Amino acid sequence: MMNEQMTIFNYWQELWREATPKTKRVLRIMVLVYGVLLLLGSYLAATQMAAIAPMKVGGKTFAAVGVGPFGVLWQLLTWLGVLVEDPRNPGLGWMLPAAVHLGFWGGVIYLGSQPVNQMALQKQQAAKHQEKQGNLSETNIIAVIPCDAGVPFVALEDEKKKPVLVGLNHDTGQGHVLVVASTRSGKGLHLTEVLKQWPGAAVVVDPKSEQWTRTAALRQQRVGPVYHLPGHQVKLAYYYNFRNPDDLQELHAQMLRPDDDNQRIFADKSLSLFRAIGHFAAARGQDALRVLLDAAEDDFLKVLRGLESVPEAKPFVRQFTNGLPPDKVTSNDRFVTSAYGTFTTRLFGYQKHIDTICPYTPKQTLPREWVARKSTLYITYSLNDLHGVGGVVSAILAGLMRDHMKKGQRQRLLVVIDETAAVRLRNLDTYLATVGGYGITMLLYAQSLSQLEGIYGKSGANAILSNCSHQLWYPPNDFQTAAHISDIFGTKLEANRSFSTVSRTFTNKEGQLQTVPQQSVSESLHETPTFLPAEVMAMPKDKVFVLTEHGQQIRFVGNRLDGRESFGQLPRPPLPPPMPVTPRRYTEWILPTAEPA
Repeated sequence: MMNEQMTIFNYWQELWREATPKTKRVLRIMVLVYGVLLLLGSYLAATQMAAIAPMKVGGKTFAAVGVGPFGVLWQLLTWLGVLVEDPRNPGLGWMLPAAVHLGFWGGVIYLGSQPVNQMALQKQQAAKHQEKQGNLSETNIIAVIPCDAGVPFVALEDEKKKPVLVGLNHDTGQGHVLVVASTRSGKGLHLTEVLKQWPGAAVVVDPKSEQWTRTAALRQQRVGPVYHLPGHQVKLAYYYNFRNPDDLQELHAQMLRPDDDNQRIFADKSLSLFRAIGHFAAARGQDALRVLLDAAEDDFLKVLRGLESVPEAKPFVRQFTNGLPPDKVTSNDRFVTSAYGTFTTRLFGYQKHIDTICPYTPKQTLPREWVARKSTLYITYSLNDLHGVGGVVSAILAGLMRDHMKKGQRQRLLVVIDETAAVRLRNLDTYLATVGGYGITMLLYAQSLSQLEGIYGKSGANAILSNCSHQLWYPPNDFQTAAHISDIFGTKLEANRSFSTVSRTFTNKEGQLQTVPQQSVSESLHETPTFLPAEVMAMPKDKVFVLTEHGQQIRFVGNRLDGRESFGQLPRPPLPPPMPVTPRRYTEWILPTAEPA
């Protein structure tokens, strides 16, 4: 509630209470300097000025204090010979600095006693309200989060009306980035600018291959080697130890996706098969993931017998068969056969990619030290393919991040997931909460808030939002996303003028009662949303709502990144290596027994 009688002195007191410690320190120093000059100047005026020194005590004190700090300047000019005083006829020159000094303080007192201009006060209160919610000016934002290298968010105009990129700095920035943009709204243009700016290693899910086309050659020239899937290969067995329960459980979750089932017990049942295959492959010196995919294509009983031939694997085979020998498992045991059916069905879509994730030769394989080399891996399976191989893609992403964390080197790594809903990386909220401490920044793209909720549920989507401290929201086409943007952008204060009429009754000269209406006008501030949902949806498509952090949350609207004018100048991408065409060699489950001599 505004105080109608508020004076400028009261206003200054509020400014002092809300001032930063640095501002208060500067003001205290200024007051201290003034106090020292006042005392010194008054002393010099009382003892050295020819017109004031002979005065009586009362007059001398008043005149000396009136001259105040100017006494120092007067004495300095006297010492320099600029001023020459005649003790016999000192004159009234001292009254000029005294009038200036006393006039200044008289003006301050007069000004401070005046009522505050209500319109100016309301405007200042509204600006303060916005600033408390992190709505800073463009000049302040450019000063706080400039982005010469890193993950640019948007472009703002500086004082010279030139576009300046602001965003997450590569060297000092922390946190993950979420971009929510509907189809054909420009999120691909944003990612292109990110890959042009990011100076470190990156893995990019690029379903349309447009980022490979635009940025691969540029990053190869400026940053480091580039790799293309399909074409190059990622040996997943490097990143998952089949005899480590944590690694195995993560691989099982990413590839079989038990969370997708209403009854996940059948997918969970096959975890014991994963463990058996891990021990079998270790005993044979084979790639465990290739053995896993072979097991999903071969005869059921043949696979179980082969796994049991390795003593370390046998307990896990029996765990899968509920304690029965393979020969005793029949089609009547629906639980086991259904679990095996889920196992083979879920892995079927990955079979054609076996040479990509389980290569025989390492010639085209992503090297283990790819992050140190500042390499970029583009995963370019189409959206249609992602529905079939999404588990492989998510297993690759999870494996690369887990391996990076195990090494503990904290080198910067950018993990970009375009079409987050299609990839469906399991435990995404957990990765967002943990990988940041190891130098990993995740950049996620989604089409709407409802799309995230459809994949991860409402609580999972909220967890993703809370773990992404940097959020870019393009003008949406759905009301739910627009309402969310409206909520996170807070409120603003607007002036509200109200009119009222009251009647005053009095007795006139003739002794008659007379009623006279009196009108009054009052102004107050009321709180309204900064953007209504309809305003959010109607925002020009070249604008982006930004919620970010840098010591505090910052909210602003910037200009969409659009580098299409420079696309013609980008170098042509290198040709990815051709897919290897070699006959598939299946696992030999039962090794022939050597005949006795």
